[in-house]
Amino acid sequence: MSEEKKQSFTKEYYENKIKREVRNKAVELSAECVKMANLLPAVKCVNNSKKVVFDTETTGLSEAYDEILQISIIDGEGNELINSYVKPYWNDSWEEAQAIHGITKEMVKNAPYIHELIPILKGIFDSAELIIAYNNSFDIGFIKRTGIDLSEKHQYDVMKEFAPYFGEWSNEYSTFKWQKLVNAARYFDYEFKAHDALEDIRATLHCYNELTSLQKSGKYDEMVKKNYEMVNKMFNKLNDEKKKNITKRITNISQGGRKR
Repeated sequence: MSEEKKQSFTKEYYENKIKREVRNKAVELSAECVKMANLLPAVKCVNNSKKVVFDTETTGLSEAYDEILQISIIDGEGNELINSYVKPYWNDSWEEAQAIHGITKEMVKNAPYIHELIPILKGIFDSAELIIAYNNSFDIGFIKRTGIDLSEKHQYDVMKEFAPYFGEWSNEYSTFKWQKLVNAARYFDYEFKAHDALEDIRATLHCYNELTSLQKSGKYDEMVKKNYEMVNKMFNKLNDEKKKNITKRITNISQGGRKR
């Protein structure tokens, strides 16, 4: 290795080391801030619906390394309870995520850190008996990092409820395929700007209302049953074809044996 390459390698090594150390310090500091914020009393939230719909936009998909950039919550009647950008502690770029949701570093530079919102968030979630979201496990994972535990709350995941009603089968996962929110909203004739947390939860609430109306009327169960019957017929047909192919192969082998 040339002297120039050695110097370049050494420089890169120490730059990455410094970045890791800075990040680790930021993680420690953020954890301490979150811990202290959770000692503060919750800000009371008036929520007559006893429901909340929430969504987050983040720097990426990893609960361990990524952070919340936007959090939005409405009640079951569509009233806005919070809609705020969030300044990340340690992430200073998120190009892939930004290409999807459009949230830039400039947009969050003066936003509150997540620990500053914890008393408000606690009050909002405390006011609800039912938590509604689209792919709730993703968002709940990030909320859990704030010290807010939603595991005891009743959950309604619109994505998982919509999948068997829509009825697109996934052979890879052997279940009905989870649809994007835009697909579910379009199915129920709702247009919106996707990947803005506030817009997303309004679309989620619309889909929730449509699905629960179908569930109350019995039409949801009828459609789901029909979709499962369709899948069973598909598999029966595949099994019949497999049986025919196996029988044909056995016959060919048998006939080949007699000829010899």
